[in-house]
Amino acid sequence: MNQWHQLYHPTPADCWQGRVDGIHTERFHQIVERVDLRKPLNVPTSLSIMLIGFCCDIGVRRNQGRPGAHQGPQALRTALTNLAVHTTQAIIYDAGNIVCHSDDLEQAQRALAHAVQAIVQQGYFPMVLGGGHETAWGHYQGLEMAGKAEQLQILNIDAHLDLRDTLNNPTGTPGNMSMGTSGSSFWQIYQQRVAQGLPFHYTCYGVQPYANTPSLLTRAREINTKIWWASDIHQNASQYMTAALREIDHTTTPIYLSICLDAFASCFAPGVSAPQINGLFLQHVQPIIDHLARKKRLVSVDIVELSPYHDSDQRTAKLAAHLLLSLTHSLLG
Repeated sequence: MNQWHQLYHPTPADCWQGRVDGIHTERFHQIVERVDLRKPLNVPTSLSIMLIGFCCDIGVRRNQGRPGAHQGPQALRTALTNLAVHTTQAIIYDAGNIVCHSDDLEQAQRALAHAVQAIVQQGYFPMVLGGGHETAWGHYQGLEMAGKAEQLQILNIDAHLDLRDTLNNPTGTPGNMSMGTSGSSFWQIYQQRVAQGLPFHYTCYGVQPYANTPSLLTRAREINTKIWWASDIHQNASQYMTAALREIDHTTTPIYLSICLDAFASCFAPGVSAPQINGLFLQHVQPIIDHLARKKRLVSVDIVELSPYHDSDQRTAKLAAHLLLSLTHSLLG
């Protein structure tokens, strides 16, 4: 048996249940088809979205954040269940979860990479449900293994740059010499791409100055990270929306989109590891991601840092579900 199968759990049969209105397929749970990545899948004839959860927040714990994101994938599925769908004859495939059973984040990230690779190589579009933002390193490795990373831009909607160093393993600990965190994923991606002689095109949208140290900002500038400050977006949203959409239209490079829910203001997203009082609003983000989807620029998406334990009235889960469903309509429309 492949080692990653040990951490792989197909979606239970009772996961997608909800209200049924008449004879038509009108709610999200009615368009979901469960699949098992350990078995051959039918080759899709058009763009087909497949969900895969990453039930892990070890990287958040290592980063000294508030744990709880390991429960995010199920909370997001629950929030999606009864939402109305307005796209005809759509099927969303749910491949289940990668579950981190111990503190071995690196093993879980490798398992996620293999799951993403299997999804992409069988012709499906991956949507990864986090999990902490350590999800991104496993997700990226899967794209690389599937041959989708050579020409790639990364758009990270996030209050944090996530360019922190990895941690050193304690003396005598087996395995890698360093350990990733929820704040190191894009630095790990950068190092990987540099080692392979590949360019690193990284944009971080919604950055908070007080959530990133001066040394991180210096590092970001040194590797040519494009930073969109949350404060600037608040002051002139229309101008920044126009500029962002113009940039999208001026390049054809495929984009890996990572949506960290802590980019949003805490009144909309209290259920995250690091809430942001001056975070973004939905209208600052949705036009960009919908435009990307309609232009067929996206190669994959993840939505991370949903922590149900810290959520209030499921606001963060509902926000994540809205973003995912809006992306779905734009991709399939």
